[in-house]
Amino acid sequence: MNLSRIGADGRLLLPREWGREPFYTFQRRTRVEGASDVWAIMLKWQRSWVTDKSLYRFFTSIGKNKMPLATDYPKNKYTLPSHVHWDASLRYQPIAGDGKITAEIYLAYRFLAEDIQTNYNVLINRADFFHADIIFNYNF
Repeated sequence: MNLSRIGADGRLLLPREWGREPFYTFQRRTRVEGASDVWAIMLKWQRSWVTDKSLYRFFTSIGKNKMPLATDYPKNKYTLPSHVHWDASLRYQPIAGDGKITAEIYLAYRFLAEDIQTNYNVLINRADFFHADIIFNYNF
């Protein structure tokens, strides 16, 4: 479980999400940098298992981000409405042989968690969407 609070006079200033820094982004494809007066809570469940030839990792998480109003631009830089974000991932890594290439299926859905008062511009690529990735990584 993670809990994050950015005060009303604060800002979390980080580079955009790269997908590899879970401490700061809490969940992939979600970010709160450039915003103030934010409450965020996230629950994550993870399981790993090994077979003779492969290593598998599965996780799922759900988080709620209470953002300032999307129209309050000084406090909400990306006009992101309050939302609930769910994601899940299954990663496969071969053990035998090279073992440097991993494959992953990633799914995410973001639900709107506030009344946007017919301001539908804040929904485009920010809430009420489904996202899926098939990711191949080569590790040196």
